[in-house]
Amino acid sequence: MLSQDCAIHVNGLSQELKPHGNTAFPCAGYAVHYRKDQGDNVAWHWHDELEIIYIAEGQMTAKIPSKTFLLKKGDTLVINGNTLHYAIADPECDLRSFVFSPSLVT
Repeated sequence: MLSQDCAIHVNGLSQELKPHGNTAFPCAGYAVHYRKDQGDNVAWHWHDELEIIYIAEGQMTAKIPSKTFLLKKGDTLVINGNTLHYAIADPECDLRSFVFSPSLVT
């Protein structure tokens, strides 16, 4: 099931507080449209889970502390667990994101 609720809520250490899925199935999918001119962005945050981001339309700039990526339609980015990251539409994009516990693949 895909969710439209992609608000990022973090603690003082930038750890995301929102659970992704539940204990029975620790995975969540998101479908979101971001627009830079509306101030949409994915705030700096990290979580224990792995994340796969697919750009369905448009462009997005994604960052980790050591690198910046320009993602275009059709691109995919995999972010390892416990990795600080940020993203902003460039100038707008539709993305699909799956955030899941490593226990699903180990």
